[in-house]
Amino acid sequence: MNRTILLAVVSALFWACAACDRHESQAVVSKNPLFVSSEWVSISLPNALATHEGWVNEILLSVPPSYQRSVQPWGLRSPDGNFCELQAQLVTTGGALENRKMSGFWGEQPFFDERGRGQAYSEIRLRSTCAVKVSEVTFHDYDPREVKR
Repeated sequence: MNRTILLAVVSALFWACAACDRHESQAVVSKNPLFVSSEWVSISLPNALATHEGWVNEILLSVPPSYQRSVQPWGLRSPDGNFCELQAQLVTTGGALENRKMSGFWGEQPFFDERGRGQAYSEIRLRSTCAVKVSEVTFHDYDPREVKR
């Protein structure tokens, strides 16, 4: 009887600890509408977001449905038919710039991703070859071995 109770307690503690082990983090870094165009737009990151070595970090952009996805090459088609090439940079807390290339779409959201280098970032910078309204910017960092996308 005592062995059964001990086994149940150990099992419960194991699952409770496993649930506490986070393999991803996500932060909405801008909910204010932004107009991204040929000049860099900077978004300060609260408390310098840190990434994990080997994890994938993503920048996701929410854009109006009037912009259509383009996959060859990656980008958006504006409502008037122009191709918009999106670019992103992360600024480390030391001031170094890291370029990010657009990698695809998560649903309707264009995103940029790359393996993290264990850096802390203070800013995201965005620009586009044509004006794009961005309603929300999200930063997502996850362990690809644990989180399936």
